[in-house]
Amino acid sequence: MRKAHTYLALLLTPLVAMALNAGSATATTAKRDRCNAKRQSDGDRRLPYITLASSARIRVYSTNGNTFGTMFYACWRATGHSHRFAENSGGADDFDASVGQIQVRRRFAAFSYSAFNNPAVHYDRFAVIDVSTGRLVRDITLQTPAEDGVPTGLALADSGAIAYETVGVLHAADASGDRLLATATVKSPITRLHSRSQRISWTQDGVDHAVRLS
Repeated sequence: MRKAHTYLALLLTPLVAMALNAGSATATTAKRDRCNAKRQSDGDRRLPYITLASSARIRVYSTNGNTFGTMFYACWRATGHSHRFAENSGGADDFDASVGQIQVRRRFAAFSYSAFNNPAVHYDRFAVIDVSTGRLVRDITLQTPAEDGVPTGLALADSGAIAYETVGVLHAADASGDRLLATATVKSPITRLHSRSQRISWTQDGVDHAVRLS
């Protein structure tokens, strides 16, 4: 069996940064269409990819929704450049991995990733890429108890900072580092985790909470 950390490294390698050149308004408009116009081969046919998240600047798409063996890409509309950022495992492996939530804001795309091997050891991963360059700007991997090892919350701020929840613990990761925001219990869950600009908000015990990320 391959070691879990080695397999994760192979699946999710950091993306190589690409230099971007400004073009004319006409050229930019034409390039923006490339993100939506991308097709994949299926025998003699050219089929569209499946859009999973979209904004005026970014399109996140996959080869086959979010099933086994699916590959995930983020496309920067201003240039038409796509960056492959994750891949689900094939489903018959000793080590299974799959993408969970995906969010886009400004020039960033964030995603959660859950992986486990046999015997079951879970790894939860939360990552952010700058889609304009393909650069991985935030990458957090946690080993979690097998029965609880599924990411349960993700919120992306305009700056690329995130709040993430797994195993009932809510963290913030921004320019100041990684810090604890709240801890949930069965009787006191964290709900309505979301972002607006740099503000991250959530509800617990009927009380609304918010912090501003850097």
